[in-house]
Amino acid sequence: MCDLYGCSRLTVRKALEELTREGYIYKIQGKGTFVKERTPQKQNFSVITSCSTLIRSQNMTPTKKILFEGIVPATADIAQRLGLHEGDSVLEYRRVYYANGTPVIYGRSYFNASVLPGIESFNLQNQSIITLLKEKYDLEIHCSNRELRAVVSDETTSRLLGTPNRFPLLQVTDLKTGVWQDTKIPVEYYTFLYVTERIRYSPDLKQHRTIALCGAALKEARQYFQEKTEKRKKDAKKKTITVSTTDPDCGLFVKGEHKKQLAYEAHTACDVHGVVLAVEVTPGNVHDSVAFYDEYDHVVEQFPDVHAFVADSAYKTPHICKKVFSDDRVLSISLQAPYDDEGRTRVVELCV
Repeated sequence: MCDLYGCSRLTVRKALEELTREGYIYKIQGKGTFVKERTPQKQNFSVITSCSTLIRSQNMTPTKKILFEGIVPATADIAQRLGLHEGDSVLEYRRVYYANGTPVIYGRSYFNASVLPGIESFNLQNQSIITLLKEKYDLEIHCSNRELRAVVSDETTSRLLGTPNRFPLLQVTDLKTGVWQDTKIPVEYYTFLYVTERIRYSPDLKQHRTIALCGAALKEARQYFQEKTEKRKKDAKKKTITVSTTDPDCGLFVKGEHKKQLAYEAHTACDVHGVVLAVEVTPGNVHDSVAFYDEYDHVVEQFPDVHAFVADSAYKTPHICKKVFSDDRVLSISLQAPYDDEGRTRVVELCV
């Protein structure tokens, strides 16, 4: 993964731990890391918002392109969802919604033509479906079972939405029901695909003002950190990097009173009897705390009953402490205080 994404082992480990906390992956001691099976997120939303209203709420101008509108026979799946028989007539309605000229939503709907006579005769280009169902058919529309799922685009949706193939999208499906004479009737089953990099999905428009304010703050923060990163990159270009001409894999070893030299460093883990349990060899310019993780993983994999680790002050980093403590193990780190007033001795403390 380090080679694939061009990042350090520490970054990969942090990312994997974050995915574990969020429930996307799980670890089995001695076997590895695995992806969790995830079920679609289902919610019952009482708010129904049209795509055009959603786009306008984010200060963009909506337009719509109808791809297909016509009566077709219902498939077994669509018939089951709308309470029909396979082959019964339904209105298929496919369209793409644009925000300021950029495609953001692909929609595909199937309407129960048996309870909506003549629906195919209406011009849906500049008309809200929700308004049409309410005014022309006297139906109060409700969402029955909205389902959210993360999917990737295929060749068709990539072409329609202007995204690369297998691009991540938010899929929202739902069954709309209409109440007529105190009876619930399945009216529309739809699937929407949202390009969430271009538009935020939220069924409750009351939240949009807060989201917009948060978005402005995030934009300002991103700009600040981007400028800071660019400055750091410029400063890095000015640094002198010492590289061996005979062994470019080694690094410049600089530590305390040791002689500065191009070398390798062996990081060793031992038990209480001094028996070596693991060794990690790195270039001399790699900090001890970076090499810790491979050694730690090797030790706990081979000796899962180990419950305590002792290390010097080089390993006193928040991430290492959190890693060990999260595994229900003890970490003891020696801390060296400054010289005493007479400059003769060091006071050594122990941090557990």
